Amino acid sequence: MMYVRSGQTAQVNNVADGTYEVFFTRGTDWDSGSKAFTRDCKSAKFGETIDLKSTSRQYTVETLTLGVPLSSGNGIPSTDTDEDSLPT
Repeated sequence: MMYVRSGQTAQVNNVADGTYEVFFTRGTDWDSGSKAFTRDCKSAKFGETIDLKSTSRQYTVETLTLGVPLSSGNGIPSTDTDEDSLPT
């Protein structure tokens, strides 16, 4: 789990090869102690999985951008999900 402030970027390195589902939560008033938003929370899951594969000479780089509308042609569909469904 990671927190990325609106308008900022983050990077994750050394992720094992595999197929991953991507979940995210948006909201207001991040509480670092409980690692959760305290107001206006909304959780969702990307509609596509991320496949990471590497060899001795190549590896996969994925870039995800939140808040891109589907109508732009670059958005990724997502499905609203209950906060209890989020992985821990």
